[in-house]
Amino acid sequence: MKLMSTQSSDLKEHVFLIEDDITLSASICSSLEYLNYCVHKFTCAEDFLISNISSFSPAVILSDVALPGYSGIELQSKLVALEHSIPIIFISGECSAAESAQGIKQGAVEFLAKPFRRDDLLNAISWGIQLHRNYLKHTELKAAATEILDRLAPREREVFNHLVSGCTNQQMSVGLNLSLETIKQYKKQIKQKLEVSDLSDLIALSKVASNKRSA
Repeated sequence: MKLMSTQSSDLKEHVFLIEDDITLSASICSSLEYLNYCVHKFTCAEDFLISNISSFSPAVILSDVALPGYSGIELQSKLVALEHSIPIIFISGECSAAESAQGIKQGAVEFLAKPFRRDDLLNAISWGIQLHRNYLKHTELKAAATEILDRLAPREREVFNHLVSGCTNQQMSVGLNLSLETIKQYKKQIKQKLEVSDLSDLIALSKVASNKRSA
């Protein structure tokens, strides 16, 4: 099944709905489209997996647990293996404790038991969309920080790594076998290349580039 096209992913919030109950699928789709979500409907996990989901963001997956072919939990496992970042919400009439535990362990946003309240569904979708927005923002910042650090020459990067780890000039001088004057010159060059003025900015840049999120 082909995905709906959109001119700008930033203007729409996308829901990938995987549900083989046609009546329930139509009802959910109608409610979500009324709230301006762009809904992409599938009746099985296999069709979803062969679709180009990565070009639609921000997004959330809303999947039944009991599906023909791959179950919702099996779908989630495959998405984790493929390193897809879109959050998943499960809806289920019947779900074992083991399935629920596995789904939560693999990062499911929510499990909604049928029949579920409309508000509970909308709250879960809103939260999932926000999680994906946060992930996309963090990924963008990480890419930008990595690109900035690539400006440094190998020796400058060594000094940078020692600097953000808290080493003093003396410790860097000994550890890198460089004179104090050379260390000071490298520090000056690093700040100029990275366009930062103090150590806190360097540390923040290092954390973003290494994929560490602030609490």
